Parts: sequence; structure tokens; C-alpha cells
Amino acid sequence: MLQGCSDDPGMEEQSSASDSDEPICGNAVVEGDETCDDGNLVSGDGCSATCQLPGALVECVTLLEGAGTGSDGTQSLLSMDDGSFIAAGAITASTPPLQDAWIGHFEATGSPRWLLHPSSENIDAATILALAIDETDANTWAIASKYGGKQLIHIDGSGTLEHDWSLPDLSDPPDEDLNVTALANTDTALWMAGSKGGVWMGRFDTKTQQLSTSFNEAPATYPARATALAYGGDSLGLLAVIETSPSSEGDQSFEPSSKLLFVEFDLDGEEIFRTELGDEGESVATHAQGLVPDGAGGWLIGGTQWVEEVPPFSYPRNALVVRVHPSEGWEWRSDQDNRVILDLARSTRGVIALGYTIVDGSEQGWMVGLDLEGAPLWERQHATTGYEHTRYEAASWDSSERLRLSSSTRTTSEKASVASCLTDVE
Repeated sequence: MLQGCSDDPGMEEQSSASDSDEPICGNAVVEGDETCDDGNLVSGDGCSATCQLPGALVECVTLLEGAGTGSDGTQSLLSMDDGSFIAAGAITASTPPLQDAWIGHFEATGSPRWLLHPSSENIDAATILALAIDETDANTWAIASKYGGKQLIHIDGSGTLEHDWSLPDLSDPPDEDLNVTALANTDTALWMAGSKGGVWMGRFDTKTQQLSTSFNEAPATYPARATALAYGGDSLGLLAVIETSPSSEGDQSFEPSSKLLFVEFDLDGEEIFRTELGDEGESVATHAQGLVPDGAGGWLIGGTQWVEEVPPFSYPRNALVVRVHPSEGWEWRSDQDNRVILDLARSTRGVIALGYTIVDGSEQGWMVGLDLEGAPLWERQHATTGYEHTRYEAASWDSSERLRLSSSTRTTSEKASVASCLTDVE
């Protein structure tokens, strides 16, 4: 179970209340599970209306426990209007030691309304890569990856697996090169993105169950793939990584240099705008998988940049957040090394980036809040008692207007836990 969810390293809590007293938020005294108390009940001033510091984790619940031998964790998290949430990822059982995909609809308490493991028995290296929700009937769409291929999965509101399609078979004719890693649902179609000899985006008609290609662009020399797809109300945003150097030499494989491609489309799949991001040169590798609309005609992208005088690249260097906008874009980079961004969430004051940082070889959960101009407002990191590694992996706004995030904790080859917490960030 995730421990220490209401505190962070270096912060000491003070309390003047006895064990039987209820803490009183707003009395300028830190009590009980409060992490701050500035004497008022106003958010946005560094201490929230519930007396929590920005980024402090509360109401943490354990969802799954694993053996720590695989990629135990969460790939996607979607909050529902009633306070529940749908999450998915991978978990490793100890007997037999296989990594299995999981997807579930959970109450705010962590109790599952339903929980599925859609992979076949004795299939290793399975995971859920992406989620999308049809808000009209609470149906869930997911991309499942397992040894031997990928599937599109459809689950109804009660948790019944209604259908699964082999992705290559959705194409006419079947296409074994199709690789889907991202989903976005609109009022008219389910959109997919990934790679098919290059960056690819397609439209799946949920009524006719027909998949058509809307965008397919192959790079001149090296591989390219879409890493994120997001719905912005009246347009779609596509994010891709474009490799710019070889990924191997002889028997040695390594991280190639790379840059980012962002493309905006209308809801018919017609291109509106594009731009390339990241520093040029063989000494720079830029990756990103966080993508959200900013609500003001732009898009926010979160990723990580490796910079080495001589590749191959080792530890990540700078966390990177970019606002893509026709006239008012900006870029923020972390001023400390070894920050990795796994997801983004837009807030009323700006954007929240979350992931992990590397400290003495161990991963610690990390997040940062930026304002509307890209200036940092606060930054927090968190190590979990009893585990070697902690990651913040995905985030989604809760109906209570708090940020719900999913985290994974792991001691390699020994134990792992997947949890969800709430945090006040305004």
C-alpha cells in the first residue's frame, strides 16, 4: 500500500490538537492531516481551501498489488462525473510470473465496480496502452497489447467485454504493420494514432466498425511514431516522435537522437497546423507523451530531453513543457537534471506536469505546477516508505475539482503496488 501520502520529504507537520480533536482548516494552525494552514479557506494562495499544500497527496487507495518483476503500473486514468474513475495498465503476478493487462472502474474508495484482465491465459508482457470513454453511455474503449499483437477492446458500462478486434484485421486489407498506441473519442468517431511505416492516425466508425486512414506520413530516413492523441472540443492534436539518427551500431542498441512533431486536425481529419519541436542535432533526444488542449486556442506538450556530448544517451536531463499556440507559445525546462514527465493536466492557473525524478539511482514521484505563462509555481517530490521506486503516471480532474492521479511503487523483483490519490493543486 502507498504510504506517506499526505507528506513529502523535508516537510515537518506541526499540530496543536489532541488526538480526539478534529482539525479546523483556516485557524492558522497545522493540525491532523493538514499540510498547511494559512488562516483562510481560499485556494490559489499556496495553501488550498482544504489546508493542503499544492501537490500533497490525500485519500490514497491501493488498486492492485504485483510482484515487481514487470511494468506494474498505470497507462491511462479517466475520472467520471460521480467521483469514480476508470484506470488501466499492467500488473505482474508472482505465480506464474506473467505480466497481465488490467482495466477497471473504481469507486473513489478504490473498491472496483468491475475489474477485467482481458489477456488470454499464459500470455506474458500484456498491458493496456490507451483508454477512451464514450460519455453518452459510459462505454470504454481500450488498446490492449500482448505478445503476438494488439487489440481494440470495447467494454460496456457494466464491465462486460462486448468485443475485441485484432488491429491488423480492422484494416482492409489486413495490415500487420499497423501499431496503435493512443485513442481519442469524439461525438462522431473513435480516433486512433500510432505508426504504420511512419506517423499514422485513423478514424474508427463505431457503428460500421470500419477503420480508415486519415494521416500517414513516413519520415525520410529513420522511424517515427505517434505518442499521444487528444480531443480539444473542435479539433484533434497529434504528437509524434521523429528519430533523426540510427538506433543501433553493430550489436549495440541505444537511444537515437529525435525531435517532436505536433499536428492539429479538424474533426474531419483535415490538417490545420503543424510544427516541429526540440533542439536539432545528434546530441539531443526529445520524447513526449503528455498532450492536452489549453482551453485558449493552444496545446500543452510535456516530455523529456536527453542531451549528451556523445550519444548513446543515459539518464534523462531536462523535463520539458511547451505551449503550442499561433501567437503566444512558450517553453519551460526544469533547472535540475533527471526529471521525466509522463502526463499533463491543465488547471485554471496553468498546467500540472507529473512523472518522476531520479535520486541516487531510485525513482521518486515528482510533479510541478506552471502558470499560464510557463513560470513555475510549486514543485514537489515524494519517496514511498518501503519501496525503492515511485512514479506518478497519469492524471485526470476529479468531480470535486481536485486532481486525481495514479502512481506505481516498486521494489524490483520483490513487490509492486498501483494506487490512486487526490491532490489539491490550485
